[in-house]
Amino acid sequence: MISDWVIRRKDVGLFGAYIRCATPEAMDQFDFASGSMGPKVESVVEFVRNGGKMAAIGSLDQAAEILTSDSGTVIRQDVAGGISYYE
Repeated sequence: MISDWVIRRKDVGLFGAYIRCATPEAMDQFDFASGSMGPKVESVVEFVRNGGKMAAIGSLDQAAEILTSDSGTVIRQDVAGGISYYE
């Protein structure tokens, strides 16, 4: 889950929220540090952009929950509104 830090939106600066699901296009609005989550985010976004059904970032021991979007951050093309957050 992209949650252990404050993410930076390109249009408004710092933004404290935990991303549950997003489309690749919705992820474009964020800046992720290249020495931290940047490479992971780039990889899952590009995987889905290039035809993958879904990709996720999360803890391997929570794989079942990630598959149901109850843990981690899932990237796929069919997210209503482009992005959803954990409450």
